[in-house]
Amino acid sequence: FSPALVEHWKRTRGSSLLPLQAHALANTGLLQGRSLALFAPSSSGKTLCAEFAAARHVEQGGKTIFAVPTRALAAEMGREFRNSYEPLGWRVVMSSAEERAQDPELLRGAFDLAVVVYEKLRTLTVSAPDLITVTSCLIVDELQILGDPQRGPTADLSISKFVAAPHRPQIIAM
Repeated sequence: FSPALVEHWKRTRGSSLLPLQAHALANTGLLQGRSLALFAPSSSGKTLCAEFAAARHVEQGGKTIFAVPTRALAAEMGREFRNSYEPLGWRVVMSSAEERAQDPELLRGAFDLAVVVYEKLRTLTVSAPDLITVTSCLIVDELQILGDPQRGPTADLSISKFVAAPHRPQIIAM
């Protein structure tokens, strides 16, 4: 990671890792592009693990999409990521059914990190299938949504498009 990013994390996240984060960095291939599932309680550090993977891709010129279940979570994460990473030069966008202002950037691939609600991700990948090709990392938050009878099939379809892509991105499921 760049020294600026490491300093930023030390300032904003602290200088030590939680056990899950240390394990993920040392034993899983998280930074080598291997896909993995992180199952752990809330506040165990899963999101920062996902940010580590995203940062690896962004610093190598790739693009990361965070798929989340609700527009409230998308808005919260979008704000947090903008505040955290835009000062470092990252292009952060957010998209949901109600929040469409940054869709043109997303559709053109003019982003480094995108936060997108599952249903919107399905719509975007139908209207712009190249979005799958330009994405080097897909982070799937709240994977348990797959068990939801109403929303699970949409999330499954969205994720499956990335899994079946010829140049499959790294997938981090939480």
